[in-house]
Amino acid sequence: MSIITPDDWHDVAEKLVERALAGPIRVVIIGIRNVGKSSFGRFLTLKLCQRIDSGIFSLETDCGQPDNTPPGVISLSHRFHNKSLDRHQSLIKSSRYLGIVNPAIEPFLYMEEGRQVFNDYRAIPNAGSLIVNCHGYGSGVGLETWETIITLVEPHVVVHIGNEVGELSLREPIQYLTDLPRPSNPAEWIPLSPIIVNHTSGSPSTGGDPNQASGADYRWIKFAEHFRPDLVRKNTYKSANPRDFFVYPYCRLYTIDPRKLQLKFPFFDSPEGPSKPWEAIEGLTVALTAESGPIQFICMAFVLHVSTQSVQLIIPPNIRISAMSTMTAIVRGDVNWSPRDRVSYKNKTTNAESTCAYEEAYFLHNVLGGDDSGANQASSRADLKRRRLSPP
Repeated sequence: MSIITPDDWHDVAEKLVERALAGPIRVVIIGIRNVGKSSFGRFLTLKLCQRIDSGIFSLETDCGQPDNTPPGVISLSHRFHNKSLDRHQSLIKSSRYLGIVNPAIEPFLYMEEGRQVFNDYRAIPNAGSLIVNCHGYGSGVGLETWETIITLVEPHVVVHIGNEVGELSLREPIQYLTDLPRPSNPAEWIPLSPIIVNHTSGSPSTGGDPNQASGADYRWIKFAEHFRPDLVRKNTYKSANPRDFFVYPYCRLYTIDPRKLQLKFPFFDSPEGPSKPWEAIEGLTVALTAESGPIQFICMAFVLHVSTQSVQLIIPPNIRISAMSTMTAIVRGDVNWSPRDRVSYKNKTTNAESTCAYEEAYFLHNVLGGDDSGANQASSRADLKRRRLSPP
């Protein structure tokens, strides 16, 4: 498989570099899934870093497949060229843990956290140019969040990769996700060709590439690389159990006193949480956060063992102990350990492949969905009014 950069990417990137040299610009990148939003964001960022000494800021609002963090996180990073090392570096300046990979699940939380991270960018003295990478949901609530992000950021340019929807009018006030007024100066709208992936598409049964990853596979890869940056992007470790996956020196054991930390369950039905909260997270993935002003994301962790005196966590190898010392809370979100969620097996009678979903103990979710039950997640724009007016 090879990836080919369309010709118009080079022309548009050069045009944006020239504008950024005259003064900081804000660029929002939108488009549906798998058209190359993240690839163009990286492409443009590197072009800008080669010409601008102060570096470029990137706001990652794609919480399903983010570039610099595991899934479930919105972040602001600063990418610059380190002249002493002669290489590009990226530093996380701000990050918030959502605990979801689809903005339609909790659109108001998604936009509020996105607003907080954007405010962190605005608080930086003499902040340079900003590139905003959006999620890949271009209809329903996804379209509404695109509009809201554009209204919040007030970009100079909107780069739209692909042609699945026309230019957003951005004339009528957004009714449900934000109370912000429309931008007084409309952004320039630039359509771009999607990235070219040189392989046969489709499933293996129809002659497609058997190694082509789905969106869920990419999310798992980003999640796994957070703990094991040494791994090659293969599907071999997707079937690994935690004992084989978390091995020294690639992962570290960290012990904490549960009496000194908060334990949060943002998606649990009852505000009190489960009856035995600490036991409810054993064997699951959680987020570690620090509350120094706004709540900042530190890292994901795997809860190895829980007792009344201590909680044993497995953390990534590149997390500084000084950062861990700022931890004030553990958050159980909706980002799960993939191999524990679904296990494939062969039926002994038919020899057919099947998938069995195993529900973890104290599985946390804010609704119990079912056919015609009315309890499924609201994912259309028409549902936003009902959700906003509903009592918390």
